[in-house]
Amino acid sequence: MSKRNELRDDIYQRMHGFKTVKRGYRKDGQSKWYYIDPRGAHSVEDMKEIDVPSENAPNPKLNDILADDMQKNPQDYYIWRTVGDDKVRSAHAEREGEIFNWHVPPTGGHPGEDYNCRCWAEPYEPERYADKPMIIDVSGLDMFKELQKTLKPVDLNNKNFPQYAANDKTNVATDAGYERKPSSNNDLNVDTIILRNVPQIIKEEGIVDYPYKDTKGYITVGAGLNVDDYEVFCDMPWLDYNNKPAQFAEIHKNYEKIQSLPKGKLPIFYKKYSSIHLSSETISDKVIKHLEKDIEFIKDNIPEFYKYPPIIQDVFIDFQYNTGNCLQFVRFRKWVNAKNLDKMIEESFRPDVGKSRNDSIAARLRSNKDWDY
Repeated sequence: MSKRNELRDDIYQRMHGFKTVKRGYRKDGQSKWYYIDPRGAHSVEDMKEIDVPSENAPNPKLNDILADDMQKNPQDYYIWRTVGDDKVRSAHAEREGEIFNWHVPPTGGHPGEDYNCRCWAEPYEPERYADKPMIIDVSGLDMFKELQKTLKPVDLNNKNFPQYAANDKTNVATDAGYERKPSSNNDLNVDTIILRNVPQIIKEEGIVDYPYKDTKGYITVGAGLNVDDYEVFCDMPWLDYNNKPAQFAEIHKNYEKIQSLPKGKLPIFYKKYSSIHLSSETISDKVIKHLEKDIEFIKDNIPEFYKYPPIIQDVFIDFQYNTGNCLQFVRFRKWVNAKNLDKMIEESFRPDVGKSRNDSIAARLRSNKDWDY
């Protein structure tokens, strides 16, 4: 599996409640670790967090989350099938007929990935397999191994496409395994920084899988991705609401329609005018690519970036992702180098992003305990 796919799968597991997330800072009474509960989420505010006492505590709502996700995203699941002869290894024979998730590979990988494996994946069809047990095997997390459940009946009329996002009402999540020990720009662990920032970016930007107009009137999708340019819009891997690749005529029609609508509305206003959407995989990939470019830009233009503690790095990334040019925050950078917290908070204020995002940046800066740079 490529590093890109590993990163995407890690994000998928966190955002779907399979993997714990660590808080960068906590309010009184909040736990250090939590799971995300994506059920029924159609906006940032809909997302819930499930507090747990430790990194390895099982998600108490995982069964219900799996049932909900299998109804809404059957393309993410498959039935493990073997050729059925005596040469099938015992571990694979035990998986015959069981349901697995493409984003949560079992030990040894998916069918056909292990050495000389002749197994194959049968597409999951909710109407045929709604009552089958579900197996999730997340290597290294014992409490998920051989997890089984009986799923609820599938509502075949369910046409919702949930937006998976971090809870807007709670705090920033950071990567649990991060250690800051770089000695040069080349030592920056870009994957770690991305994992640390994806939940925060999604929390602030929200995720909308259909096209809408942002406050400035630009056509936007995903986590704040600008697709206002016609060629960029048409080049996106849009799906129709049967989860099939959308035809060009349909994509063109959607672009023209969204362009004709007024700006200044909430994203949900545009949903009824759209017949196309992006998959959660595509949105994750776009966020990752955006962050990769942002980090590269910052590294090239702020030589001291690698010296900053994680929270300071993440504020610069938030500026870059949101504005496209973090270098405009000259005075913020000045006070970061001077280690003046009050001035940093003052210069981090952006009048066009809303109170919650400014408050989040201020709270993150105040939570920093590492001023040795």
